[in-house]
Amino acid sequence: MDDNVPNSTEPVTTKTKVEKVRKESWAPAVKWLFICLTMFLFTLILYKAYRVVTAPVRGISDAAELIKDQTSNVSNRLDVALKKPKSFSQLSEEAFNILVEYPVQKPSKFGESLFWAQHLRGSKGQVCAFKVNFGDGDIPVYTAANNSKYKTAKAVGSLQNRIIRVHLLTGGEQIGLRSYWDDQAKKWKMRWRRMTFSKPLNDEGAQKTLRQILSEIPERCVIRPAASPQSEQP
Repeated sequence: MDDNVPNSTEPVTTKTKVEKVRKESWAPAVKWLFICLTMFLFTLILYKAYRVVTAPVRGISDAAELIKDQTSNVSNRLDVALKKPKSFSQLSEEAFNILVEYPVQKPSKFGESLFWAQHLRGSKGQVCAFKVNFGDGDIPVYTAANNSKYKTAKAVGSLQNRIIRVHLLTGGEQIGLRSYWDDQAKKWKMRWRRMTFSKPLNDEGAQKTLRQILSEIPERCVIRPAASPQSEQP
């Protein structure tokens, strides 16, 4: 045989070797895929069994967490549970009717307009300011209705969007409270200012404070006409 003639069996042998190498390289991958699927199924079965066995325990735990959350919300929530809500509604109704008709005031100090815009939003300058003695000296109090929000409702004779904003300056602390009309419940409710992060008073103390301020608005925020010279003569 001529040495120059190529061996006809060489390509076949090479192809066979390549196919064998490919099969050997795929074998570990298939093996580990099967192992992973088996472990996943086994873990899933164990998890299902755990959920069934621990269901009562988890129910107790979830209830405890819910109670804990509710307790936290009581101390941090803005809404205040009112005592004697009927009398509170009467005070708020009378105060709102006075404040919404209060004349526009001009700021007497530098930056007062900014203060009103920040703490008595929507007042349109109709701010009634006075001082109240809660037993330890006079405290400046600023009150106003949110006339901007109530404007549209007022035009159509609606009672919605009625809000009374109250802001107290107590030295280092500033207390923001508000009374608002709940149209669904058909009564006035109370809450802390929306930007309240810490409460300098508990809810009961804040409620007493707001009640006292509302009760004084009819006396402090009514503009009486000046007496005529004739009425002053004996």
